[in-house]
Amino acid sequence: MQHIVRSKHLVLFSLLCSVALMAGFSLSSKSFLLDIPSQSDVRINGYPVNKNGESYGPDIKDSEISPDLILVQSGSVLGYVKSSDLNDGVDSLAEAISSTPTSKTIPIYLEDGTTVIGEFYVGG
Repeated sequence: MQHIVRSKHLVLFSLLCSVALMAGFSLSSKSFLLDIPSQSDVRINGYPVNKNGESYGPDIKDSEISPDLILVQSGSVLGYVKSSDLNDGVDSLAEAISSTPTSKTIPIYLEDGTTVIGEFYVGG
């Protein structure tokens, strides 16, 4: 009888974990649902803008416009860095990564530009 009760609890726990993961949550660490516009969406509609008036999305190499918040990945963290944090006289994420003479760490944000979810290493 005790074995059956444990099995039912294990099944219930597994089901709850699956539901939590599908909803964008994690039991071991924080997870966030990130709004990421596709490159084709950006080309057609322009970059989306958050409530602070900042544009966000991927840095499209052949585009003349860059967003205020640029999509990056650092380890398992996917989010946005402020272009102003990257800009030391450079125009793109790739340029900033390759030409920064000193290394620095800058915050990674959600698309709101205020919620910090990680750190991004830049430099040589």
